[in-house]
Amino acid sequence: MTIVEATRTCLGKYAQFSGRATRAEFWKFVLAVFLAFVLATIVNSMLFGPQDTTSITMTREADGSVTQGISYQTTYDGGIFGDILSVLVVLPLFAVLWRRMHDIGRPGWHGAVLWACSLTLTGFSVLGFQVETATTTELQTSFGGLPEVIMDTNPPMILRVAEFISWSVTLPLSIYWLTKKSIAEGAIP
Repeated sequence: MTIVEATRTCLGKYAQFSGRATRAEFWKFVLAVFLAFVLATIVNSMLFGPQDTTSITMTREADGSVTQGISYQTTYDGGIFGDILSVLVVLPLFAVLWRRMHDIGRPGWHGAVLWACSLTLTGFSVLGFQVETATTTELQTSFGGLPEVIMDTNPPMILRVAEFISWSVTLPLSIYWLTKKSIAEGAIP
């Protein structure tokens, strides 16, 4: 089975959760989705360019002195193409995961719940970084001399810990399950 055949099969069974998916079919479809995201990133960067971010950092030392710095960051992402691709492949990925779990003798919901929990915790963690809390000190900047309240993203640490634990369980268990031989090949369920 080639990568094109695996992709065609998985997209043809877009939302089919019954049946089985072989190891080769699953991993070749995952590879095709990965390559599609790489292509989306390249196309987005060619059409819209990279995203440039400039950050001004201010640090108050223990002795009371203030250190300022400027950092520049260039990032490349899939942009709108990656977003559209994500929406299009999320259901086929869960469906082929479900069928792959059937192929090794496990209920499909084992893999789906495992990944859904990890992705949900990751989403909450990302949202936690969007919460901005004002720090208690006001610093004067050298850009005009006006006092400014410095905003500091301060996510709840429990979200980061929960995300770390969930991924520490999800990744090894998923790799173990998804690389097992199928029942037809003599795997023990």
